[in-house]
Amino acid sequence: MPDRETIYQGPELRIKHVADVTYLEKVAEPAKADEPVKETVFNETTFIAKKVDTSASRSLVTRLVQRASVRFFAVAALSLFEMYFSRDNLPVAISSGIVFVAFSIVGFYTFKLNLKALLFAIGLYTCRTIFIAVSAMMGDGIFMMLLPLFLQGFMIYNLLRTYGLLVDLHLLEAEIY
Repeated sequence: MPDRETIYQGPELRIKHVADVTYLEKVAEPAKADEPVKETVFNETTFIAKKVDTSASRSLVTRLVQRASVRFFAVAALSLFEMYFSRDNLPVAISSGIVFVAFSIVGFYTFKLNLKALLFAIGLYTCRTIFIAVSAMMGDGIFMMLLPLFLQGFMIYNLLRTYGLLVDLHLLEAEIY
């Protein structure tokens, strides 16, 4: 073994010789040699900053939020079916009708990328989750309600994530970034 340590410095690079051919342009145009050299001065009144192209991120977030609005239409459709099947039980039919109307409106406005509609939906899901949790604690079916509570929490998480994307989209539209 060698007594000293060698350090790897990467592969050996071959450097090609680069020739400066700018002198050929000067010889070809002798008339411009008489003109004085102009300096570039920064003029902030005519300066236009380059903008970052955010069209791809805008279209992606728009598609994601509009796909999320499909969930609201699905909940509205399920509530409509529930309202039809439980038409004999008046309180359940009324609550299903309210959920159908609310989630149809929320789905429509979320498809139109409205922040307030998404916040309203988060509030509805949170109230519904609290209602399910309280009902489970009051009754004997706490273990039966674990799956619905988990699903409600997952929906709230997805809604909060979608809300964050929508806020970013609105900030991009306002060009705050």
